[in-house]
Formats: sequence, structure tokens, C-alpha cells
Amino acid sequence: MVLTEDGASARLLSKYRPRQPIFACSTNSGVIRSLNLVQGVIPFKIPSFQGTENLLKSLISTAKEMKLCKRGNQVVCVHSTKEEDPGISNVLKILEVE
Repeated sequence: MVLTEDGASARLLSKYRPRQPIFACSTNSGVIRSLNLVQGVIPFKIPSFQGTENLLKSLISTAKEMKLCKRGNQVVCVHSTKEEDPGISNVLKILEVE
């Protein structure tokens, strides 16, 4: 799972062809459309990057509904510590799906 403003983080992760899908979330519709062409990326539109912790919990619930993960799995989340500037990813978290 990656929170990305311009899609660069999702494209960079895709470059390494991980076995698991990359759930890329952005507020920009144009970025979402362009990420549809990137191998292994499932783009998802979000309203805002504010409240990152709550946003990640909500996105994990959405991923469960989409059958991308299930209870007991671990999810790797890549995002920025600055909610107002999500263009720079500097945090990597491993969260367990509840």
C-alpha cells in the first residue's frame, strides 16, 4: 500500500515486480488513470491525505473488501510523515490486518 501524490512511488515499487499487488492511493484522478497502466498496481482514489493513521486503517478495510488481503496478513505501507506534502515517501510501516 502506497500513498502517492504523483504516482512516482508506486511506479518505483512496481519496477521491482513484487509478488503482491501494490495498492496505490492518490487524490489526483489523472494519476489514478495513469497508474492503471503500471504492472502490478491497483490504483484507488482517496479524498485527502489528512489523518494518515485513520486513512491507512480505512484503506486496509477497503483492501479486505476487494479481497487483496485478509485477517492475519501483514501489509507494508509507504507514505510521508508530512500530510501536507505526500510527494516524498519517508515512512515504511508493516501493519497487521485485523
